[in-house]
Formats: sequence, structure tokens, C-alpha cells
Amino acid sequence: MHTMVFNRYALIKPPFHNRVVRSNYDIPKDALCEIIAYSLKQAGAEHFLYAYDGFEQGICHVKKVMKSDIAAVNFEKLLLAVPEGGALGLFDDEINFYIRCSLEPAVCVAKNESQSGIFEFYGADLLTVPLFDKFRQDYDGFFLMESAKKHLDEIFI
Repeated sequence: MHTMVFNRYALIKPPFHNRVVRSNYDIPKDALCEIIAYSLKQAGAEHFLYAYDGFEQGICHVKKVMKSDIAAVNFEKLLLAVPEGGALGLFDDEINFYIRCSLEPAVCVAKNESQSGIFEFYGADLLTVPLFDKFRQDYDGFFLMESAKKHLDEIFI
């Protein structure tokens, strides 16, 4: 994970001290890509950086994408490049938000099925509450809003 993000993540500093909107169930790949794009738009991202994390692989790539290029980003391609056991992280320079998502490995998907994955959005209430309301309406039962600290504690246990 990008060093700046990891330091905030490990020390539970903003945005990890507040709330997380996360998927309760796996989300189909196409819907997941739409959710990522919508979340970046709602966060008012002038740009974002992305990095792949993995427990053994370390950082695989960090790249900055400007707002003018966000609409052209192929999120499916970014998700498919995630190393096994890792996740795709999207954030801005100030880390006002952090999006973490990944797809299940292709070998776990049935022949005629589409890949699906998970989504997490860390941020202040100003960002998380409207996202949660929107996702709760569009994807009934698929999303939870929880204390980010509780969720991080579960990860570290």
C-alpha cells in the first residue's frame, strides 16, 4: 500500500478514523466499476492516485490520474491487474478519501458467470453518508456503513 496511506491506515488517522461504506456482498464487476467512478465524482476528486497493495507483493504501481482523464479510466483493467490477495487503492494527495476494492480470482468464477468483488470507501461523514444513501437505494442490502475503526480492528485481529 502507498506509504502515506498505510501510515494513516495503521495509525487510524483521517479518513480511517471516521466511517466506511463497504459492500456486504460481492458486487458484479460492471457494477463495481460504475460504483468506483460514481464515488470519485461524488468525492469531487480533482485527481486521484492509485496503488496496488498485497501482503507479500508490496506496492506494484502508483500513478496519478488527473480529473480530465478520469472519465477515460478503464477501472476494469485496473481491477484485473490487482495481484492475488491484494487490492486496488484510490486516493488523493491529501487522502481525504480512500477507496479499496478488488475482484475475486478468475479461477473461482464459474464458466458462464462474471467476476465480482468488494468495495470500501473511507471518508468523512460529508462523503460517506450521501454515498451510503445512494448505494442503499440502488443496491438494496449490498452496503453497510460502519465505524472505520471497528472495521480496521477486525482486519488487524
